[in-house]
Amino acid sequence: MDLPRRRRGTPAPLGVSVPLRFQDEVLGVLGLSGGDVRVLAPLASHAGAALAAAHRAAALQRSRTLLVTAREEERRRFSRDLHDGLGAFLAGIGFTVDAAGNALKADPERARGLLTQIRTHVAEAGAGVRRLVRGLRPPELAQLGLAGAVEHTAATLGAGGVEIEVTAGDVSGLPAAVEVTAYLVAREALTNAVRHGGPRRCAVRLGRTAAGAKTGTTDGFELSVRDDGSGLAPEAVPGVGLTSMRERVEELDGKLTIDAAPGGGTVVAAWIPL
Repeated sequence: MDLPRRRRGTPAPLGVSVPLRFQDEVLGVLGLSGGDVRVLAPLASHAGAALAAAHRAAALQRSRTLLVTAREEERRRFSRDLHDGLGAFLAGIGFTVDAAGNALKADPERARGLLTQIRTHVAEAGAGVRRLVRGLRPPELAQLGLAGAVEHTAATLGAGGVEIEVTAGDVSGLPAAVEVTAYLVAREALTNAVRHGGPRRCAVRLGRTAAGAKTGTTDGFELSVRDDGSGLAPEAVPGVGLTSMRERVEELDGKLTIDAAPGGGTVVAAWIPL
């Protein structure tokens, strides 16, 4: 049974509004029917910090959910690729080995042909394993490190005449997830710029950032890719590449922005906490 609602009095109109800020960002408004703004300012400051903490906690939870979902999807894909690809190859090799063994004495020529098939199948299985490994972690990172891998990508994309400058700070000892994300974001941003923006020059900057007591930031990793091309059209719809970059950064509780560069071109910037 629903009880009737009772009203007593009439709410007074809001006479004072104090913005709830945190790090120069307005998160909401504290509205009261009356009061001294100078007295309410400290309260609004604490409320803004609490609201920012609640927002970050919710964002962190969403990021963790996305990360777990992405990891499980990747495990399912990896399991399927192993079963359908490498598993079938190995089963076929086993049958061919049995057939070669049976024909070894009675028909040596046929046995040699089967051994040739086995060698071909083994080579194909090895190529399949390399594809799976590449999908897990780009081999450029293992061979060259983050700075070297980005420089290798820049040299490859710049072969057509685009001047690409890479400036790397301290990138040693980064967590594997940060390293992979930084490389893939840099590679995607450079590829988009060269293919679609028609730039003459691109500049890549990457390195660690120190914690700031005044800004409330923690230690992090920063990456930016700037070009002097035509930039993104105002009506452009983010494609798979741009969406993937943003999702990868946000999975690590970071932030990615894509803005117009002064004088033309585009700036892709990412920051990831460490």
